[in-house]
Amino acid sequence: MTNRSLVIVTLIVALLSLSGRADEPKRSESVNIETMLQKAAHYREQGRVLDSEKILTQAEVVAERSPNAAELVLVLGGLSDTDLLRRRPNEALQHAETALSRARESGVADVVLAVALNHYGNALMANGQNQTDEEDQRRLTRKALESYQEGYFLAQQANVPELSSECLINSINAYLAVGDVSEALVKSEAALELLKKLKDSHRKVFSLLALGRLAQGIGQSAPENTSPSLAVAYAALSRALKLAETQDDSRAKSYAMGHLGELYVAMGRTTDARILFQSAIFFGAYSDSPELLARWYWRVGQLLRSEHNTTQAEAMYRKAIEQLSTIQSALVFGYRGNHRLFQEEVRTIYVELAAILINRLSTVTQEPQRQRLLRDVREVMEQFKTVELKHYFLYDDCVTERQQNNADRELDDLIRPGSAVLYPIVFDKRIVLLLSHANGVIKKFETQVRRGELEDTVKEFYKLLRKEEEDDDLTRTKLYGDELYKWLFKDIEEDMVTRGVERLVVVPDGILRTIPFSALFDRDKGEYLVERYAITVTPGLRLTNPEQFSFDDYRVLLSGMTTNTQIPEKNLYYTALSYVKNELVDIAKIYNINISEILKDKTFKKDIVRQRLETKSYAAVSFATHTYIASDPTESSLVAYESEITLDDLEELLRIGYHRNQALDLLVLSACDTAVGDERAALGLAGISVKTGVNSVVASLWPVDDKSTAELITQFFKNLKSSKPKAEALREAQESVLNTRDYRHPYHWAPFVLIGNWR
Repeated sequence: MTNRSLVIVTLIVALLSLSGRADEPKRSESVNIETMLQKAAHYREQGRVLDSEKILTQAEVVAERSPNAAELVLVLGGLSDTDLLRRRPNEALQHAETALSRARESGVADVVLAVALNHYGNALMANGQNQTDEEDQRRLTRKALESYQEGYFLAQQANVPELSSECLINSINAYLAVGDVSEALVKSEAALELLKKLKDSHRKVFSLLALGRLAQGIGQSAPENTSPSLAVAYAALSRALKLAETQDDSRAKSYAMGHLGELYVAMGRTTDARILFQSAIFFGAYSDSPELLARWYWRVGQLLRSEHNTTQAEAMYRKAIEQLSTIQSALVFGYRGNHRLFQEEVRTIYVELAAILINRLSTVTQEPQRQRLLRDVREVMEQFKTVELKHYFLYDDCVTERQQNNADRELDDLIRPGSAVLYPIVFDKRIVLLLSHANGVIKKFETQVRRGELEDTVKEFYKLLRKEEEDDDLTRTKLYGDELYKWLFKDIEEDMVTRGVERLVVVPDGILRTIPFSALFDRDKGEYLVERYAITVTPGLRLTNPEQFSFDDYRVLLSGMTTNTQIPEKNLYYTALSYVKNELVDIAKIYNINISEILKDKTFKKDIVRQRLETKSYAAVSFATHTYIASDPTESSLVAYESEITLDDLEELLRIGYHRNQALDLLVLSACDTAVGDERAALGLAGISVKTGVNSVVASLWPVDDKSTAELITQFFKNLKSSKPKAEALREAQESVLNTRDYRHPYHWAPFVLIGNWR
């Protein structure tokens, strides 16, 4: 999928006029739909996604009444495109499928059907990119390719070259995704010839830019095709620049010059590349395009870094980050629907700046200067953690609000005596560990391990922890836990012991979010990390509320599902959690809660939870029910009676007390599950405390045994009742389960993590 508008705005009027209109009122409505479609597409081009969605939703109501089926097909296609911009691939696919179904059923003109097929292909590609299973990725991508091919054929038959080029260019992306580089090259050459014949237009500029970028990707995927692919890329980008200059379009000129600069870097023409990047920066600033400025500053920084001019390179990286901080939209670098591009490109900017600062340490001998550099590195990673979480939650104000609460505080002030904060930073060939102590001292440790080897080890460890394989031998689990212990912890332990650290706060990076640090295993001493330290996870220190709340009465709202339930509107069925009843009753006894006050089964509904939170003050809320955290926050939810509570619902419910200065101290999700091994899903789990405004969250990284979960959570609340800090209360609860003969495997106790405030 490319970074241009997928709606062919210039064709809308022509498409809608293909069906006759019998009377003036209907004609008036159709003209209105045409106007709404064009305005919505214009808003999407500007990044005003919510405005686009609002107009299209109104247009859908009108189009449903229209006898002209083409109108509804085009509106649904526009909604699908808007869903992709909002990173809602499932909804995008639903709208695209409906559009395609309506187009086929109603027998619309071939060109309208081709538009629907193009949207359908885009939605399939986005869903494929978000799959963790490679076979699912390939299946959806092949299906997208078939859709693009049919759309191209129909557009050719209808003699609509603009649409033909759209489908053809999108198919190149699909060919690359399935690894058919040779066919991608053939299609790129054909697309270039087709684009040459089109009339000059704004859309043609961005089609050429998209083709140029894809052609560069062909050369990167297969070195043997470098020369012909670079030739296509150069021809497409040069034509795009010439057209942009003719049209005096500053934004398009910035795109074209910057992408040409990237091409020149690939060709070894670094001097020419730098000139183009500087021009791209000028026109990016003139067109007020911070996402472009960030990219081109980054590219200049990379060139300077390759020349070992690290001082000027650092300045460019910081300018790039400054621009990124101003972007308040899901449109980062112009890409839609693909969170991996955010991770690969935006994360790289921050990590490469961190690398510049870390490498500079080798030239510094004075400890005060070293500490300043290490603080800079830590601050860069903290900034990224904030941007990353903002991007996950679609720039929800909750992240900004939590960040601003700690904006004026030094990070060192957020670290309590007896605690240390660990920042692992994953590079391609090494892991850098920053260990921050309460006295303000930061220590740097470094482990040589390739990123691929780390990721493979983490994934295998994760499978063993979940008992996903037939052979769930505890010995193998400990073996992988020991390997990770050596990479991530062994070197820092002596410093931890010397300084009397009892509590460890981890700010994990990337795939390290998917595993519990408590399960790391020291084979030499035969101990898990949980047996030595109370461990907390946080998405970022500035995103954590460090204050300890005091309550006259630590009141707990208990709720859960003990019977089978189904979600009728989604046709989903959930089995009973048999031991939840015991868990709820036992915790109620600890806190002297009347059994009638527990929200269970039929009384566990969103409206009833809201009513309780509005009428009483609670320190903690516990949901003992199926909870699923996905890589897409809009797909995350927990199960109530015959309904779901989304993350947005959860935020609205848990912030009821927050807005009357009675913020919740603790949220417990005792039957939680994240998407298997998905680091973005794990990021979403880590961000729940920020999203909901609570101080701390206890949740699990995978669904565990119902009986052992009930025992662990009950013990946790019992420890909490005796005034133990939350981190220590969880550690002791995990140890109690670990020391039970039937529950020694980390599967039973390790998935539970404390997120946020550890006090």
